[in-house]
Parts: sequence; structure tokens; C-alpha cells
Amino acid sequence: MSKLKYSRLNKTIIHYNSDKDLYFKSSYDENSIAALNKEYEGFMWYFSKNPSLNKLLVSKLKKRINNNFGKIQIPALPGKSINAYDPIYINEKYILLAINEYISISKKNDFRFHGDFSVGNLVFNKKKCYIIDWEHSVIDNQFWGVDILNIFFESIFFSFDKNVLSKKNIRSATNVYKRILKIFKEKKIKLLTIYELVELYRSNSLVWGNSISKLPILKFNQEQLRIIYSFQKNN
Repeated sequence: MSKLKYSRLNKTIIHYNSDKDLYFKSSYDENSIAALNKEYEGFMWYFSKNPSLNKLLVSKLKKRINNNFGKIQIPALPGKSINAYDPIYINEKYILLAINEYISISKKNDFRFHGDFSVGNLVFNKKKCYIIDWEHSVIDNQFWGVDILNIFFESIFFSFDKNVLSKKNIRSATNVYKRILKIFKEKKIKLLTIYELVELYRSNSLVWGNSISKLPILKFNQEQLRIIYSFQKNN
């Protein structure tokens, strides 16, 4: 069985072949071809950091790219998708799993920025998760740790009921943020405020191209930004 969809935003055809358990992404658009190349390179880097992955599975990652056409073949990784739109109190355990996976592969001197590190861009099994959708990935040390903040703040975005965070969401947010604080302290890296993070995204918009318009991190209203900034100051 096959599933086919077309992303108008990215001008990319996405085809899933369930018989072979493979994804195929292709495009004739110049910018989209560049994104496909980034995704291939991102997966290559990620697979090199996961030696426990089945070698036959890894060997199925392939690309065909020239000036006018790009196509990549991506093996489906073992696990299930989780709803990224659920609030943080539901997704807390998945976010912590994701952060642990990210830290296990990301060293300060050997690092690839994912660019859209989200619950929706991972697959989970009982004790492990795998990162997918590397089309925005770049090698740039200024972004170290930004992915961790992205998955956290994106989950906060989907936790707001208008401009209110429930007690259980605040409790889960505090648990996750404590883990993030510990990581940044151990790595001796400055932890950005929500305002600084938003500015970093806007000033580096070329990393995302047209896709920047869909990022939840840039969709907070002013009151929500104030609430998050206050949360950071008090933790």
C-alpha cells in the first residue's frame, strides 16, 4: 500500500510505501531540492550517531540530486508517532525522552542543528526515540541547545488555553525546565530567554525559508510571551 501527499509550502511530493516501509521525498523546486539534500545529510549524520540501528535499515537511506530534480529515500524508523498538539502534561515523558536522545548525540564540538525539533518530528518506542525530518538541519554551533528550547516552548504553545496555563501544565513545564537548566549549566552555555530565542529565529530566517511561517515558536502573542518570560525568571 502507498500513501501520497503534496506539500504546497515546501513544493515537495511525499510518498510512503508501506510494503517496503520507505518514505520517498522528491521535488523539482530549487529551494526544496536544497532542503532534501539537508535532510539526507542530517539523517546521515544522525545514523552515524546511532550505531545500534540495524545496518540494513541504515543502508536504505539514499539520494538522487541534480540541478533540476531531487529525490531521497528514507527508511521508516522503529516506533510510533505522538500527537505534538497535546499539552505538555500529556507529552512530558516524551519530551524528556527526546531531550535525552538529543543530548546523547549532540556534543559541543560535534553537532548538527535540527531546526524543527518537535514531538511531531520523532518516533517513540518503549525506552527510546528517534529523530526524523531533518530538512532544516545545518552545522552551526551558535544553535547549540536551541532545539531543546524549541521542543519545550512549542509544547508550551500547545498548552495555553487562550492566555492561561493550567496547574498541571505548569507542573510538567517546571519538571522539563529543570532538566533543561541542568543541561545548560553543565555545558556552560547561556540559556536564552523566550524573547532572545524568538529574535534568533527571526534573524536566521533563511535556515527555514518559507517554512518559518509555520513555527509555533513565532506564534505566541505578547501576553503569552510575558507569561513565559516570567516563568523563566522564576525558575
